[in-house]
Amino acid sequence: MLWRGKGAEKGALERRGVSSGTWLWYLDPIDETHTRLITRMRDHYRWASPFLLTQLAVDAFDFPFMRKVLLGIKARAEALAARQAADD
Repeated sequence: MLWRGKGAEKGALERRGVSSGTWLWYLDPIDETHTRLITRMRDHYRWASPFLLTQLAVDAFDFPFMRKVLLGIKARAEALAARQAADD
């Protein structure tokens, strides 16, 4: 699901200097018992911005951070499934 809040029109965001990027979380059903969680982030770099180096540094750490987040979600989902299977 893509959510865009009030006043989130692309032009309005750009005029205020707010990123016009997107962030997606998607549950992709593989079969009856498996689902893949996919996250994608897309942003537009402002190459003339004084904050460009900060944005690039944040992006460099985003991959290992998101990997850890997704592995944590996976571990909790698998633990819940194992508990539910044991209860049956």
